[in-house]
Amino acid sequence: MPSRNLLLALWLAFALTTLSTSTYGQPKAVPSDSIREAFRSTHDGWSVDEVLLDDQRRSLFLKRALQDHPGIEEKTILETLVKLRKSGKLEIESTRRSKESIDEEAMVASEIAARHIQDQLGAGIDQILVDSKVREEFDRIANSIAPDATAYEVRKGAFKLRKARELRPELTLRVTDWKREIQTMSLSEAKDRIASFPKANAVYIFRDTTGYLYIGQTNNLRDRMAKHLTDSDRRTLARYLKEHSDSDIQLEIHLFAADSPAKETMVREAYESELIRSRKPRLNIAP
Repeated sequence: MPSRNLLLALWLAFALTTLSTSTYGQPKAVPSDSIREAFRSTHDGWSVDEVLLDDQRRSLFLKRALQDHPGIEEKTILETLVKLRKSGKLEIESTRRSKESIDEEAMVASEIAARHIQDQLGAGIDQILVDSKVREEFDRIANSIAPDATAYEVRKGAFKLRKARELRPELTLRVTDWKREIQTMSLSEAKDRIASFPKANAVYIFRDTTGYLYIGQTNNLRDRMAKHLTDSDRRTLARYLKEHSDSDIQLEIHLFAADSPAKETMVREAYESELIRSRKPRLNIAP
């Protein structure tokens, strides 16, 4: 029978392990009341979404919230605020509305950046609002498309598209593990790299600052791109590529693993059709 000292030592080890995993191993919780009060004292009539969209308003709210919770991650604080708003427990009326208009170029950048984030990171608009790393990547992509647009404009554009239900993930992406690798490059870079493109299953997207141009699928990416980038059999696409600068046009390639469901033509065509339906590339409907 174990000695009393041994039993005591075993109990103490168990207690310390439990304490370390249940207390120190868990992220700190943020009291809802203090987040509500931080928002109440700083929102200046703006809604939660407007506070999160604007860098200055978000920083002011975070500064106030961090006074009470200096050790909490900013993402945790912002997620708590969003949860309060979604659950209807914030109970703070917004009295101001943004009158800033968003031009077409900014809206195009918003959609492309949001879909890129959605495809590569699986992140939605709420994550763009609360996660600084996701937000920085979204801003970077949008700025490369519409450098004259402000960060607020493109974020607000993506938010509007989400509200209009125009950023829903394509059906095929929501139900299937496609084992994709997504690459993006300028048309000039694509021409330089054409010989190194794999002879693989892929779906490809041409786009520029005006929006999505053309979407296609192939079982041999190298051969198909060689055809498109020299003398495409799609007359409207070929004409467009000749009339515009290679540096202004982007090629987005969705490569699939050898054992992906996309090895089947009918599966790639379904994927292609979903992308065409949701992104509406204007040259797909022309001969």
